[in-house]
Amino acid sequence: MSEVNWVVRDQRDTLMRDLAADICARLHGAIQQRGIAFLAVSGGSTVKTLFPLLANTPIDWAHVRIGLVDDRWVDEFSADSNERLVRELLLQNKAVDAQFVPMKTPHASPEAGVAQRNQDYAALPWPCDVMLLGMGEDAHTASLFPCSEELGRALTTDDVVVAVNPTTAPYARMSLSLASVINSRYIVVLTCGASKRAVLEAALKDGPVADMPIRGALRATAPCAIYYAP
Repeated sequence: MSEVNWVVRDQRDTLMRDLAADICARLHGAIQQRGIAFLAVSGGSTVKTLFPLLANTPIDWAHVRIGLVDDRWVDEFSADSNERLVRELLLQNKAVDAQFVPMKTPHASPEAGVAQRNQDYAALPWPCDVMLLGMGEDAHTASLFPCSEELGRALTTDDVVVAVNPTTAPYARMSLSLASVINSRYIVVLTCGASKRAVLEAALKDGPVADMPIRGALRATAPCAIYYAP
């Protein structure tokens, strides 16, 4: 377990600018060292400011592979689709040449599509250079929900992705497993608001990962940073 570094800014815009610079510097360094970089991103409202900043940063995006941390099993044009968010806000401008691997497949359910996506995501250049996570009020990260029947397997399997059916959130999901989340060179937890900070401070204390799945990421051996603004 590595030490978790808090990066706290008073303003969210400043936080996003600093995080964009951090992420792009690490991707650029990976390209310089290994010829390729891998960025895994989450959805949600917080990244809507971050993604355009990334997309306008001049690094060699053609050598960046982008994957999702999770996605809802909805049409790619749905407002609830993380794939749509990435395509509209991140795969633009200077980042238009990045190679993106979505999670949603044409299959009727994540259970039906999980074998295909396990193959696709296993082919990405692991370890992930930057694993960008969010967190819910229930301490879930990715789609590793405390309420889901699949959580036990998602926390223990060696599979890259898993199908998840949360009972406290809409839609079936596909998600990286915990093993994939922690198979990273750098983990970032991006969150804003006092209530989220309280959840994170609780998660940093002793307790079962199954109760607060974000603990699995916070306890990884990879360097981990919490980017936070009120």
